[in-house]
Amino acid sequence: MSEPARRLRVAVIGVGHLGKFHARIYRENPRAELVAVVDPNAARARELAAELGCAALESASELPADLDAVSIAVPTALHAEVAIPLLERGVPA
Repeated sequence: MSEPARRLRVAVIGVGHLGKFHARIYRENPRAELVAVVDPNAARARELAAELGCAALESASELPADLDAVSIAVPTALHAEVAIPLLERGVPA
């Protein structure tokens, strides 16, 4: 008998309109564990995190090192600014 597949530990950075969808989809996916949502708007991050049962962070630098993936749902012009430090840490973004 095989062991159940390990759930992927994921986070969503940017929880505006599209980021909320990313977070909810991860939360509903039985193969994913939504670890955190990140948004500079702390109240927005806390509200969604409370709804989805995960951590609320204000900066991607606060994310744990053991993530398997991150969804970046910030404005396009900010993607590199957010992704490069994560990639340098070894987090798939």
